[in-house]
Amino acid sequence: REAPHAANLTVPNEQMAAGRTPTEARPNVVAADGKIQFGNLYGPSDINPELATPLKGGKPGDAKLAAVAPVTDSAGNPTDNPASVSNDAGVAKSRQDLTKLTDGMTPDQKREVQADITAIENRKPPLSADQVKSIYDSTTKLLKNEGDHSPLTADERNQLAGSILHNASLRTGTDQGFHNTCNVTTLERRLNVTNPAEAARIVSEVGLTGQFQSKDGKMIKLDAASLHEDKEASLQFGDKATDGKRNYASQLFDQAEINNYWQHQKPPLFYSQEAPTSQSDTGERLKYANGTEVKGPDGKPMRQPALSTDAMAEIGKDLGFTGKFIISNADVAGPGQSDGTSKVHNYQEFNDALTNGQPPAIIMVNSNDRLFGGNGDKGGSGGWHVVNVSDYKEGPPAQVFMTNQWGSANNKWVSVSDLYNSTLPSNAGRVGQDGQGGGQTDHGQGGGQQGGGDQGGTKRGWSRNDGVMRDEDFQSWKKGLNEQQPQLDDKDKKPQQQIDQIIQPLKAKLDAARLSNNKDLIDILTNQIESLRGTSGR
Repeated sequence: REAPHAANLTVPNEQMAAGRTPTEARPNVVAADGKIQFGNLYGPSDINPELATPLKGGKPGDAKLAAVAPVTDSAGNPTDNPASVSNDAGVAKSRQDLTKLTDGMTPDQKREVQADITAIENRKPPLSADQVKSIYDSTTKLLKNEGDHSPLTADERNQLAGSILHNASLRTGTDQGFHNTCNVTTLERRLNVTNPAEAARIVSEVGLTGQFQSKDGKMIKLDAASLHEDKEASLQFGDKATDGKRNYASQLFDQAEINNYWQHQKPPLFYSQEAPTSQSDTGERLKYANGTEVKGPDGKPMRQPALSTDAMAEIGKDLGFTGKFIISNADVAGPGQSDGTSKVHNYQEFNDALTNGQPPAIIMVNSNDRLFGGNGDKGGSGGWHVVNVSDYKEGPPAQVFMTNQWGSANNKWVSVSDLYNSTLPSNAGRVGQDGQGGGQTDHGQGGGQQGGGDQGGTKRGWSRNDGVMRDEDFQSWKKGLNEQQPQLDDKDKKPQQQIDQIIQPLKAKLDAARLSNNKDLIDILTNQIESLRGTSGR
């Protein structure tokens, strides 16, 4: 099918090429003649149909929608009318409180905030009044910054508040930019679909305190320098230049949830965002508590989140996700099932997992498949990647709406068969549009040739190009982390006297915070003191 002209797209070819990540083979999506470089393109020519529509429940052809929690206003009365959310007294009060605090924003930022507010209150299916009110209240708390304890500047808080609202609005996709964070970006997207109030709470709390409380009560501490907006996050939100880039709310969400996972492990690891040292460096660092970088299976610094689908499922459960919300091919991820994951063996199981799950599902795919603009060689330069899918059309051919994290031109309707083929470890076993075997491959009709090497072919083994580690490789590597962990030499430890001198004024501030019952500041100072004591070896 002929693709729409490039003028209908918001991402020019040069911009997409400039925004590639080094570990996920990002394609040039628009050719010089203005046509999209995908094997298949479905749906309307503007690329972005409604992003918030739910999957249908049951098998394909069953018109019954998946069960969702009833939408109510703040008085508890059932409603399916988005306008009733806007007219709710609690929502109106919270909206008013929020808009009063936007005076420090630029005119463009204010326009975007208003557009996002309108979209949030008119989402389909509609959010409850309590959800909308909670989103506004978290954003208001961030802007208000009572006690002036936020580590962010006023301009940064404006930027962060705007991006929180933008992500909750679902007006566009959720992008990872020049970072190896497809893993947590898909989880963030799902959270903003299912429970945007929780996404707003996490990001607002991080922006105010530099940390956040996980589901089990543990305080997750973030690197102070990583809290400030990076180059992508500082772009004016609402500007077309942000398409395909990671915004500020996503930057802090990534930091929070990656650290949430790794700080719960033994040994605990710490993920940070530093200034890149080269054009291929994303600035991501994964370190031990003593500051030494963690090494990957190849012996080089990891410099990415280092998550498998099983690890992603653990993060998702902490975010409140239930059911089987991650789908991968058992020949890639490994045969063992875990809570939150569905590891399928064939097309029928894949299709059933799509239609039986709660939207949006997260799919593990190979980024070198032609569906993603690659050359189709599963043993080539592509790595394992994840995307979200939402709305299901029974067809024929059966289709789903896919939101990738590479910019709006990559959010589109795709056939279920093409998506399934992208989950395979090689070109063997591909199916046609009807889901039957013998589908066209990159090597002609039939099963195609086996993928080779250790970068996504049939041979198991971690690849530097993996955005998502295969579960068996991940578990094997993770077991060796304790042995790999270096110990602090005496020369690396700060003298006890120096530590005590730093702690003494912090203790005085802590006493004052306790007298004023400032809980946020108490948590911040307590964690700072504990961290310093740990550095001193006490």
